[in-house]
Amino acid sequence: MIVILLFIPLIGLSAYMVTFLTLYFIFLSMAEMWNFLAGYGGFFSLGQGAFVGLAGYMLGILTDFGCPTYAALIISSSVSAAFAAVVSKPLFRVKGVYFSVGSLALTEMMRIFFTSWRPPWASPVTWGGAGIPIKAAAYITRIEIYYVALILALISILVVKIALNSKIGLNVIAICDDEDAALSCGMPTFRYKLFLLVICAFFTGLAGATFYLYQGYIEPVSGFGVNWTLIPLMATIIGGLRSVEGPIFGAFISTILYLQLVRYLGLSLILQGVIVILFVFLAPKGLRGLFDKLKKGSGG
Repeated sequence: MIVILLFIPLIGLSAYMVTFLTLYFIFLSMAEMWNFLAGYGGFFSLGQGAFVGLAGYMLGILTDFGCPTYAALIISSSVSAAFAAVVSKPLFRVKGVYFSVGSLALTEMMRIFFTSWRPPWASPVTWGGAGIPIKAAAYITRIEIYYVALILALISILVVKIALNSKIGLNVIAICDDEDAALSCGMPTFRYKLFLLVICAFFTGLAGATFYLYQGYIEPVSGFGVNWTLIPLMATIIGGLRSVEGPIFGAFISTILYLQLVRYLGLSLILQGVIVILFVFLAPKGLRGLFDKLKKGSGG
């Protein structure tokens, strides 16, 4: 499958299909990281937009000052990871729904900040609510971004698989199941939670920066929008929480819905929310759970 995906752009695929696959890889990376954070770590974050928007803005600033595109992508996502490390202590003081609300409030604070901030070098027609152009988008082809997104998706899956099969992953799951018990056993819980949040922020920021490199423009409302939480959440719920394979299927469906529902503007978020709720009630374990049931049924 990887070999096929590597050669797809070379066989004359339509521009729409290349766009679809690029978005799919970006959403898949975000979904794997949200699944790692929420499914295995137990932190139902609603603040993924903070990492996406911050990385997108940093990409725009760095490339505006002449930073090479690929270096800017890494630095931008590293800034998102550093930001996650800074806010981790106050966020980890609260649990459950309070963590979710706190992460959402953090995203709103970032959106308000970038809506009102106009740095000294800002153009009179950009920054503030108008957003900024990503100048590097003019010097990179759609095919290059396709390969960047593909590599990002593969690395994201690999990182989650390796982490879950290591001591780090086992400790993260133990903290999710019972943090007090893990703490009483002498486990440095904050260290593992910090690792979890930082690694997820890094790859989420990298996926967001790749998206805005493809789009060529970023502004506060979309950059720090709730859509960046809903897309990976929907992909994970549809595919199956606590399953590395689940987001692979869920992200594919989420990409289809994203491209089909984008024409409905404000109704898009409502329709996506309804779909998530239906899956929660009708198939709480997602497509992965349905496949497992079918497999058991056919085996019986």
